[in-house]
Amino acid sequence: MKIPLATLTTDFGLSDPFVGIMKGVALGVAPQARIVDLTHLVPPQGVAEAALVLKQSWRYFPKYSLHTVVVDPGVGSHRDIVLVRTPSALFLAPDNGVLTYALEDQKILDARQVSNPHYFLASVSNTFHGRDIFAPVMGHLLRGVSPALMGPAAGSLQLLPALPAFQAQAGSVKGMVLSADHFGNLLTNIPQGPFQARKIRGVGIRGKRVPGVFPSFASVELGSLGAVWGSSGHLEIFLRNGNAAQSLQAHVGDEVVLELE
Repeated sequence: MKIPLATLTTDFGLSDPFVGIMKGVALGVAPQARIVDLTHLVPPQGVAEAALVLKQSWRYFPKYSLHTVVVDPGVGSHRDIVLVRTPSALFLAPDNGVLTYALEDQKILDARQVSNPHYFLASVSNTFHGRDIFAPVMGHLLRGVSPALMGPAAGSLQLLPALPAFQAQAGSVKGMVLSADHFGNLLTNIPQGPFQARKIRGVGIRGKRVPGVFPSFASVELGSLGAVWGSSGHLEIFLRNGNAAQSLQAHVGDEVVLELE
């Protein structure tokens, strides 16, 4: 199994050198490696947010890509680092639940506790495992080292609570806001599949009502609220050329009601 590339997701931000240092270490081990930045703007310690990012993203990369996540509030503690292999991809992450949503529809073929110091930097700090463990391990995997050499079989993985399910009622569906993206678009837990053939009368959130689900962002007037079936396959609420999250003062967990014909 050849790993074609690695993705990197962190909460390190863009103003500090941490991401660049990680890449430098990985490329020092595997100079020809390809590393794709997924995002480094996960909210600090945002394990659940990173889990959603990974869920939405991993399947769009070549088969057997290595997805590395360093959103690690437990760095330096007794938490494990795990390497998980599925039929489609590999995942390298702290064992803190960040892989929960990416793995929920995949079969786990192998899960390893990353503990072999031969593949770490010579000196490992208690505060920057991204540099000292994740980056060199990523490099060794990208240059062809077998995942089986990274450590023994892992035990049960830590899991986040399941994503809240929508509630279908007579004439309506109740869901909730899961996250807001850079544009302020609100991602909900209401999937398109069960409702794409239904006529939608409106969408309600925080006392506002959107008159239906539109085919695109450009289908509503400038400055107006709208709703679309987004690229994630879920209902999203937006403000044309604006920020719906700010305008509505919406937060994760806010109720969203889909009104059916």
